[in-house]
Amino acid sequence: MLLLFFTVQARAWTGISASIGEYDSDWNIGGELRPVTLTRYGIAIEDRTASGLRLGVAIGEFGLRLKSADGRQSDDYAGEYLDLRLRWPVELNHMLTLHGDFGYSWQSGRLSDEGGDADGIDWSRTRFGLGLQFRLGVIGLRPFFEWRNLDGDVDLSGTTHLFENDSRTSAGLVVDIEVEPSGFVRFTWLGSGRTGLMLSFVRAY
Repeated sequence: MLLLFFTVQARAWTGISASIGEYDSDWNIGGELRPVTLTRYGIAIEDRTASGLRLGVAIGEFGLRLKSADGRQSDDYAGEYLDLRLRWPVELNHMLTLHGDFGYSWQSGRLSDEGGDADGIDWSRTRFGLGLQFRLGVIGLRPFFEWRNLDGDVDLSGTTHLFENDSRTSAGLVVDIEVEPSGFVRFTWLGSGRTGLMLSFVRAY
């Protein structure tokens, strides 16, 4: 797995991060379940309002491997994404914080063959999440539950097919390891519905 490290003095923002992750899931394309492997990497910035609500935006690139139903053949896509996010952490005490968040993202990619023709893939994703973080010294543990919905279309052999995610719910665990007062490393693991791992380097201001 590639590691990204990103450091910047961002006085106008309260947080900045760089991340890379890979996930496996199933997409329902024209009534047929197709295994998908999605790799994403990019950077994100986040600002905080007076009420404590966090507003964030992320940009980056992705690689997508769309497999046939039997897993014997695959098509590889590459593209870009834009994420918009609202996050509201509510501190219950010095050890517990409740996290609620909403996100919307848009992805657009393309597949090129030897003849130069390009098949495209585009989808949007809506996400709601809820988690409870436990603070143990320099370690933060946050189990979470999320609901997500995909809505997209893909060109396959000259025909456009609509698709959506097969499972709309998943659960996982976020592990934060503080390396200095304003910086930490984050591991985000998903283990149901959509399995995978994301690594992030985060600096808070």
